[in-house]
Amino acid sequence: VRRMGETAQAGLNSVLGGLHDDSAWDQLLEKIEEKDDFHKKRMRCITNPERAFETLKPHAELQLTIACARNLPPRSTWVSSSQVDPYVGVFLDDVQLEGPGMTTFVVHGTRNPLWNHKMKVGIVSPMSMIRLQVFDDQVSTQVECGFVELCVGDIPYDREISGWLELRFQDNLKSVSHQRYASHCALREEELWHPTAI
Repeated sequence: VRRMGETAQAGLNSVLGGLHDDSAWDQLLEKIEEKDDFHKKRMRCITNPERAFETLKPHAELQLTIACARNLPPRSTWVSSSQVDPYVGVFLDDVQLEGPGMTTFVVHGTRNPLWNHKMKVGIVSPMSMIRLQVFDDQVSTQVECGFVELCVGDIPYDREISGWLELRFQDNLKSVSHQRYASHCALREEELWHPTAI
């Protein structure tokens, strides 16, 4: 094992031997992190979808405005129920988007927050799932309160839509996004908790 490690290290040194300054390392990292043009390499979406997600630039952009919420569930503690300090994080295909502007700001002490937060999300696959995850920003942790999920393919192309979306119970965040979405389209949350008489 030691000999194989030495051989691998020697090979790595010979490949990277000329990279002794920081600018060369930066150029190498930039090349590694660079993504391919979607239109030139789109067949990768069919032949290897996971790799396409990691290596292709987006082919579309979703402009998203998270305006507000109303009647969020109260924070339950063993002492009493109280207001929440909500904010929203955005997930694309069950991966939280990071970077500036990818979460709303925290609104303190309300169950009816107003954010009016605008963001743009790059889309690689038309069947990608967007999840808006509502968090309660508590002192020591962030508690997941509920979520809204939708399929990018169900959104009309090049048209603005608006409206209220139903916050799903956090207990329903199981399996993968496509299965959760299909299940929710077939049966709404309140029907699970308050079945109607037949």
